[in-house]
Amino acid sequence: LIYYMHKVSRTSLLAHPPLLKNIEVGVFASRSPFRPNHIAISIVRLKGIENNILFTSNIDALDMTPLLDIKPYFKSLDIKFDANNGYLV
Repeated sequence: LIYYMHKVSRTSLLAHPPLLKNIEVGVFASRSPFRPNHIAISIVRLKGIENNILFTSNIDALDMTPLLDIKPYFKSLDIKFDANNGYLV
């Protein structure tokens, strides 16, 4: 799911990841919800559809968050086995 985090405001391009004590990184190197572009993605499991309402699990968005687009997830195409762990070396 691609959605717009309409309740978030951001004034800094720096973030303090909770897994890294006293370390500051750029917001684009983090998973901070406080991002300047307010666009987010979540990979969710579709649990059902009733009257054009999608029921999912594992979304990290607030109720009534504006949904911009829905894309299918294809394990054979979307998983990146050679991806690194970023700053979590």
